[in-house]
Amino acid sequence: MSNKAKCAVCKAPATVFVGYISGEKLIQACYCHDHAKDMGVLQAAAYGLLDSGDVERGPISEKDGLVCPDCGYTRRLWKHTGRLGCPTCYETFHDDVAALLPRMHRGTEHMGRVPKKQLTSKLVSNRIRALQQELERAIKDERYEDAAQARDEMSGLRAQVRDGTGQ
Repeated sequence: MSNKAKCAVCKAPATVFVGYISGEKLIQACYCHDHAKDMGVLQAAAYGLLDSGDVERGPISEKDGLVCPDCGYTRRLWKHTGRLGCPTCYETFHDDVAALLPRMHRGTEHMGRVPKKQLTSKLVSNRIRALQQELERAIKDERYEDAAQARDEMSGLRAQVRDGTGQ
């Protein structure tokens, strides 16, 4: 669909694009934000792909808990599917998500690799510090291959900082 698409209802510029399969045909429709919202297109619950379908549908009630103002996703639906409906859900359910992160990951700080274009001096120094701790633990536990990997990654990061590519 092109960015010149018009709303199927009012002919205003379309910002919401919907495609679905009916039989063996792909059906596509374009809507402005207001008409998409009025029609329920922005509600994650409108799409059967997001869950197994065994969540009771109907009007949102108090038992659903928090509700995302943009897509209508509820706390109950999020807990059932394990997925959020839109970017605003991350703000709406922030406290719930923040409480789960330490149990799902080693912490709430990114520890993995970072694309070279996104390296900042703070990320690099944090990663070097974590690698130094990993190196010390590996040496203490006599895991010399792991220690060598940590040493090599630290050397690479330090070289990027020297070359100016880590800034």
